[in-house]
Amino acid sequence: MKRSNIGLAVAVVCVLAVIIALLVGAQNQSYATTTSKPLTSRTTSATATPNPPVDIYASRDERAWGGVYLYNPQAKTLDDTYQSLTQSTGGHVVDNRQLPPLDKDANYQKWQQYFGESGSFNTDDGKAIYHASCAGCHLHQGQGGIGAGYYPPLANNPKMHSADYIYSVVLNGLRGMPYFRDMLSDAQIANITKYVQEQLNGIASTANAKDVAALRHDTAPTTDPSDH
Repeated sequence: MKRSNIGLAVAVVCVLAVIIALLVGAQNQSYATTTSKPLTSRTTSATATPNPPVDIYASRDERAWGGVYLYNPQAKTLDDTYQSLTQSTGGHVVDNRQLPPLDKDANYQKWQQYFGESGSFNTDDGKAIYHASCAGCHLHQGQGGIGAGYYPPLANNPKMHSADYIYSVVLNGLRGMPYFRDMLSDAQIANITKYVQEQLNGIASTANAKDVAALRHDTAPTTDPSDH
């Protein structure tokens, strides 16, 4: 091959190499342009303005716990107190005059079958009382639940083997659980204990009203026995 032809071939190869380099460079530039925003966003996220601190007590302090305020205005027109409550609670205020008489309230009539006029349960059936009251927190199978607080399981719970323990908790309350001494008789507490032990824990129960009476005091203790 003549030298002139060799030189021409080299020149052509060089030109092609330059063209390829330009094309690759243009493609890389286009990719960088289209992906620059997400990359910039990711790399600068650490320097973004932080979220403001959260006040975990705001809902309590601002009266926004989902409750409803009952208000009984003395005047025929709503006064400033009602207007203030409406604004501070997001409108969760009910004028007592809008409610039906209690003795005609369907929900009141429903609960009368459990409590009657005295505020105590009308039945001595431990199972019925458990499912009407205790199951609201501890659930119907006694498996317990987790919600705003901790509701321990009563089923398959070694603590339930002690009838005195159950008596004490029901009579006096424990931590977040209120006492039921004013709502339940000795016989009712004994029957609830028997149901929890036999049906939820599968053990024989000797629970009886006499033993409950021995642990019942005139007033509930002012300290939680679990704190000692």
